[in-house]
Amino acid sequence: MYKVFKELGASSAGKVLSREEFLQNSILAKPEFDDEKMKYIIEEAEGYLEADIPFLPLCGYREFKITGNRSNFQQPYSKRRDMLFALSLAEYHEGKGRFASKLADVIWAILEESTWVVPAHAVHNPTNPSADAPPVYNESDLHGIDLYAGSTGALLAMTLHFNREVLESFSPFLTERIEYEVKKRIIKPYISNVFGWSGEYGSRCNNWCAWINDNILYVTAMLEERASVREFVVARAMKQLDNFSSSLPADGGCDEGPGYWGAAAAAYFSSLETIYEMTGGAVDVFSHSHVKNMGEYIAKVNINDDNFVNFADCSPKMYPNGFLIMRYGERVGSEFLFAFGKMMAAKCSPRPQFRRPSGAIRDLTMPIPKDALITKADRFTWMPALKVLVARESEDTSKGMFLAIKGGHNKESHNHNDVGSYVIYHSGEPVIIDAGSVSYTRDTFGKNRYTIWCMQSHYHNLPAFDGVGEHNGIEFCSTREVYDEDSHLLTLGLEKAYRSDAGVIEYTRQALLDGGVATVSDDIHLDSEREIDFRLMTHRMPEKLGDGKLMLNAGIVLEYDPVLEFSVEEFDPPMANPEQRWGTPVLYRMHFVTKAKDYKCQFKYYKA
Repeated sequence: MYKVFKELGASSAGKVLSREEFLQNSILAKPEFDDEKMKYIIEEAEGYLEADIPFLPLCGYREFKITGNRSNFQQPYSKRRDMLFALSLAEYHEGKGRFASKLADVIWAILEESTWVVPAHAVHNPTNPSADAPPVYNESDLHGIDLYAGSTGALLAMTLHFNREVLESFSPFLTERIEYEVKKRIIKPYISNVFGWSGEYGSRCNNWCAWINDNILYVTAMLEERASVREFVVARAMKQLDNFSSSLPADGGCDEGPGYWGAAAAAYFSSLETIYEMTGGAVDVFSHSHVKNMGEYIAKVNINDDNFVNFADCSPKMYPNGFLIMRYGERVGSEFLFAFGKMMAAKCSPRPQFRRPSGAIRDLTMPIPKDALITKADRFTWMPALKVLVARESEDTSKGMFLAIKGGHNKESHNHNDVGSYVIYHSGEPVIIDAGSVSYTRDTFGKNRYTIWCMQSHYHNLPAFDGVGEHNGIEFCSTREVYDEDSHLLTLGLEKAYRSDAGVIEYTRQALLDGGVATVSDDIHLDSEREIDFRLMTHRMPEKLGDGKLMLNAGIVLEYDPVLEFSVEEFDPPMANPEQRWGTPVLYRMHFVTKAKDYKCQFKYYKA
């Protein structure tokens, strides 16, 4: 795969600006915020003036290790940072001092936290990764750095830079403490230790690498005065970002799904922006095709409006950061991505999040577009490395039949056992769905991950054989992937996605969108006669029209082999919030069952 900096021969040696030079020239140092957006920030900050700062008890920290619940600690933890973000920006923008006292109290509460690493990520603490309470950090011990610690350090660096004068007047010891804690907890461990998320041990990276490096680059740019440290951090970040970019498929696809693109490719792009500015434009890799492909993925998997192809741990609905996407499209010369970003920017929240302050600052300088148009998309997009096909009846994303199907393997980042699964939409309305993920607990990324319903192929649009579904592991994968550029027929071999006890000798699935008709065809050969149970997920109760025909949502007819015995079960998905995602308190799992050794069938979808 692609190591972008290495391939372009990019080097930061001798090119990193001093802190003073950076602050004189960077938009991050003296941003001119959009007044319309800042109204939201100021209103939020005003609401915090009389609000209590959330308490973070030790029992809350220990709860993850005891019960597996991570939300009860992370919610008040994040609330503190939401408060800091709004109060800091509001005070900077207004400059009247009315937020200063509350701002100081929130800063102090965060500085007093024993660790900024959340308990679910304690494994990244070098001192004691298995502790059920924050370890004791002596001067010789290194703090851990996880996603939240990196974000906290960057948020405090932003706060100190924007509000140094007002905080100095409050107490000079406060500003001194901020700088001390951020350097001790972020810069020192980053330059002194190699973390597993960096990819430097040869392991495959996920979004942690890009997300954390984005924040560490910002901390270094804003706070660090030592030239040697500034150069070391930029050089190490470039190396680690190459580890990240090389972990992505050659077509730039995000196997974590579109819901994580904002923390993966978007964080990578934000890092590139900061490196560009930290080197005065001397390190510029935006021209690399892989950087462009990584960006365009998010537009390719958009169905329409806020509907996305939500394979892996993703919600089916979201508005990604359109302001960042616009910058991304402009930097890499993609009119398609820029137009998509403009449409998203007109609809996404004008209030950015605290998790990556450098991007939030850039976002707040950009006005909300008033002339965004509905974007057009290619009718057929095949991503051969990611092994995802997106097919549309119309270039107008709001009209017609839509089909997306995936191959790949069952050890992708944020994997679900879903090789060969597909979704169907019509004019933006869901028909056959990917139910998505659930609220994270200890089991989500532990040994019990595949005991969770949504991770199993049984709750994706796939068959089981005598009750045996797909299995997790990189060896459980699609084979014989062939995409016909003329007919747009995709062929996938799925036999290797199942364990041997499923008895699958050969299984070929084909998917085709022809005009307004989507067809999924299966050709199955088993070792003996077995029960074959095709499962299809939907969010509306299907209506039986007669033998071999169902009426689904959006007026779509599903035509299937009448030999199959049809039934449907109402399913209340635990921890999945279907009301928010699908507008219904329950989901439905359809079953189409037969017994056979060799079996061929089609599922055909068309407008009534």
